[in-house]
Formats: sequence, C-alpha cells, structure tokens
Amino acid sequence: MYDVVLYTSYLHIIGGIETFIINFIDLLKDDYKIGVLCPKLPNEMRQILSGRADVLQSNTEIRCKTLVMVRMMDTMPHNVTYEKSVRMCHACKSNPTWAIKQDCDRVVHVSEASKTSFNSDGDIIYNPLIKNPEKALLLVSATRVPALDKGKNAERMLKLAEMFANAKINFIWLNFSDAPLKNAPKGFINVGTFHDLQPYIEKADYLVQLSDQEGFGYSVLEALIHKTAVLCTPFSTTKEFMYG
Repeated sequence: MYDVVLYTSYLHIIGGIETFIINFIDLLKDDYKIGVLCPKLPNEMRQILSGRADVLQSNTEIRCKTLVMVRMMDTMPHNVTYEKSVRMCHACKSNPTWAIKQDCDRVVHVSEASKTSFNSDGDIIYNPLIKNPEKALLLVSATRVPALDKGKNAERMLKLAEMFANAKINFIWLNFSDAPLKNAPKGFINVGTFHDLQPYIEKADYLVQLSDQEGFGYSVLEALIHKTAVLCTPFSTTKEFMYG
C-alpha cells in the first residue's frame, strides 16, 4: 500500500510538471511511501526518479491511499485502487478546448492564474521547490578549433569535459570560436564569434585555454585583469604575464 501514487501518462526530460514531481517526492519521501506511474517515461527521467521513489508498472495492481492525477486531462489508470483522488491543473486555459476532468475528489490548481483562467472552484496549492545546494561551473574559452598552431587543444578540451562529467561536476562551457568543437559533450556550447569577451570572462568561474602554445594569449590576460581563475596549459607566455 502506497501513501501516494503520482500518475501521468507521459513525461518529458525537463519541464514544469517534471520539476514538480521531483520536488514533491524530495519534500515528502522521508515521511510517505510514494510511487510514480508513467507509461511513457524517458530513460533519463527513469534514472532520476528511481533514486527517489518506486517507479511502478502499468501491468501490475497498485493500491494507494491517495492517487494524484498530475495532468488535468489524463484518463484514470485502470490498475490503481485508491481511497481518494486529486486531479491537478498546472496550466492556464490557453486553448479553449481544454477542460479539467471532474472525476476526482479534489481539483488543485498550482496558481491563482490557473484557477481564474478555468473559472474553477478548485483549490490552490503552490508547487513546492527545494533549494538545490549543488553548484555548477561556468567555463569560458576563446580558441579556434581545429587549428594546427594550437596543437592538441581540441583533444584536451574534450578530455577536460570528460573529467568533469566523470567527477559529476555540473558545468556549462561556452566556447567562442569561428568553428565548432566536433563531438562536443553535454554542457559544452559552441557559441560562435564575439569580438569582446570580457563581460563573459568576468562572469565565468574559469577561463580555459589549453593550447600547446600562444604568441600572446589575450583571453588569459583578460581573465587575470578580471580576477577570473584560469585553467591552462603551461605555455610560456603565461609566465611572462606574471612580470608584465
């Protein structure tokens, strides 16, 4: 017997409903037994949810105290027996054909705007949100790829991104270049060309420069004047900046 079963006919990898489900479970999982039933569940979401709650199957009989229908127009699941039911509405009525199914004990809107747009007499319970203590790095590079005079910079960039991923360090890496880094990993963004990168370098956690050599190395100097930390290979110009 589950305390709560959350049902939705499908989930995306990201979105408001997906964020609601994760935060709902994280807030209540220590005090309630929670299951998630979703016939169309992407593998990435399955992995995220599996560490938080039971991911249930549509071909098994499920019993719970409260069934939460996460979407306002989903059909009730045939394999769930419940004591009471709640149907949620996460949307405003932007489509005139939308209607909230009135087959549950209680209708809950996540905002006054949602309730008003449907002219509903349902309740309002704002979505929960737990502050995530994890940090994410913002990396910036300004380097041409591929470029023979830079040596193995492209290989090193891919390797560094792999090291961050293996260490489970969240990052967004902006690379300003006239050509994209091929086979770029998740989190690596080929931005294109900008002529003044100092505003971006100032906001970064690290400036990354992994060339074999540089005749000068402007981006490193720009990072230093903005007191942005630098991750770089030991090309000789960097030593000169110490005395410039």
